[in-house]
Amino acid sequence: MWCHTTPSTSPPAVPEDVLSVWKSSPSPGGFPPIATEKVVLGRYDDQDSELVTEAFFLPNCQWIDVIVKCKNIPVYFSENEPGAVHFGVTFRLSAHETFSPDSEDVGAYPGGMANPFVGKMLYPRPFYQETRTGSDTVYVTAVRLFAEGTREGGNWLGSECILSFANYNIDKEAEVSYEIYKLAITQEWGLEYSNNVLIPWMTQRLGGVYNESETELLYEEWFEQFK
Repeated sequence: MWCHTTPSTSPPAVPEDVLSVWKSSPSPGGFPPIATEKVVLGRYDDQDSELVTEAFFLPNCQWIDVIVKCKNIPVYFSENEPGAVHFGVTFRLSAHETFSPDSEDVGAYPGGMANPFVGKMLYPRPFYQETRTGSDTVYVTAVRLFAEGTREGGNWLGSECILSFANYNIDKEAEVSYEIYKLAITQEWGLEYSNNVLIPWMTQRLGGVYNESETELLYEEWFEQFK
C-alpha cells in the first residue's frame, strides 16, 4: 500500500509492472482470450444494427486488451463515424454506477494524450490496421484498458465488463468479431496512486495553488515515463 511521503521536485516513479503492461505489444501474446465471439450487425437503422454483450467479471486493477475486427467496414472505438462500426466498453461498478471510457481517455481525441489510469489505443492514427484477404479488407482496432473496479466497506469488489457495437453503415451488414485478453493485475495503480502520490507531488510543485495550464505541464512531465 502506498504511504504518504513528502513529494520530490522530480516526477514520482510509475510502478515498473504498470509500465511493463503499458508498453507491451498488443495481444495476443501467446495466451488465449477470455472471451471471443463473431456477430453480424444489420445495416444502420435496422432492428439488429446494435448489440450489447453479456457482462463478464474482472477482478480489481485488471488490465485487458480488446481486439475488434470487421470485414470491409472500418471500426472505431467510442466514435460514431458515418459508414463505420462503433464499439464501446462499459465497466459496471455497482447496480447504479458505470464507467465508459471515451476516445479522449485513450488518446484518440485530437491534440490529446492517453490517460494511463484508463487506457490507450494500441494502433496509431487512424487507430486501426487493414489486412487484405482475397477480395475483402479486414479492419482491426484494439484498445488496452485498466479496470480498477470498486471498493465497498473496505472490500474490493471488482467490476463487470460489457461491450457494445453499432453499425452506422446504411448499405452493408457488418461482420464483426472480438477477442478479450487479460493482462496483468497492478494493485498499486489507480486512485490510490493518484491520490497518495501524483496529486501531492503536483500540489507541492504548484505551491498549493491550482493552475490549470501548469497542472497540464506537470502531467505531461510525469507522463514522459510512459513513452
